[in-house]
Order: sequence, then structure tokens, then C-alpha cells
Amino acid sequence: MKALVVIAGGLVLLVLILMLTGLGGGHGPGRHTGTGVSPAVVITAEEIAPGGEV
Repeated sequence: MKALVVIAGGLVLLVLILMLTGLGGGHGPGRHTGTGVSPAVVITAEEIAPGGEV
């Protein structure tokens, strides 16, 4: 049980260090796209009302 507490404490400490130093990287949608920005979403009238009935 003591070993589990030591491992959990070490992981919490590691996460805190990564968050405080910024070494963990940015979070959000841009993290997985590789561009650093989230892609734009464009919705056309035809997608809202199929058949052209706007």
C-alpha cells in the first residue's frame, strides 16, 4: 500500500511540474492538428435546408 501511495504521489508531482514549467505543451483542438489553430467550420444553407428551401 505504501508503494502505491509513493507512485501516485510521484505522478501527481510530475504532472504539477509539467504544468508549471509548460513542458507538457498546449492543450486544445490545435494540439492534434499540428497547426496550432482549430480548423474553421463552414455551414452552407444547403446543409441546413436540403433541397434549397432556405
